[in-house]
Amino acid sequence: TYLPRKEVSVEEQIKAVILKPNEAVRLRAKKEMVDRDGIARETGEEWLNRTIGSYLPLAYEEVVSTVKAYVLTDKKALHLRALGTFIDSFKHKRLNGEEWLVYARDAETYIPDVFEEVVGVVAVTVLNSRQYAVIIDPVGSDGKPQLGKKKL
Repeated sequence: TYLPRKEVSVEEQIKAVILKPNEAVRLRAKKEMVDRDGIARETGEEWLNRTIGSYLPLAYEEVVSTVKAYVLTDKKALHLRALGTFIDSFKHKRLNGEEWLVYARDAETYIPDVFEEVVGVVAVTVLNSRQYAVIIDPVGSDGKPQLGKKKL
C-alpha cells in the first residue's frame, strides 16, 4: 500500500490488463523510455505485448487497445497491407504499401502487428472441371507481385 505525502499528488490510477490466449495489448510510449524487454522506445511509438496473463503498464506506457487474433482455416486467409517498412513475425521484410496473404499453413491464429493493416478476410475460390481463372498480377516465387502479367 502506498500512502502519498502531502507534497505528492495522485495523477492517475493504472489498472492491469488481463490477456487471454490469442490476445495482445497495443501499447504507446508517452515519452522516451525503455520497456520491460529492454527495448528503447521513442515518444508515440506503438508496439504489441503478447504475454498471456495480467499486464500492468509502466508509468510511461499507455494502453491503446486489446487486439484479438484472427483464426485461419483451410477456407480462409488474411489479406494484410504494410503501413510502413518493417520485418514481420515470419522474418520477411515488408515494404510500405506491400500486400500479402497469411494462410492457415503459416499460422493457425494471427495477431496483426502495429505496422499491418487488415484489408479483409479472403475466402478460397474453388473451381470445378468446367471453369478456369485468369490471375491478373500474380505473385512470383519470391512472394512479390508481378504487375502487368496474367496467368491462366
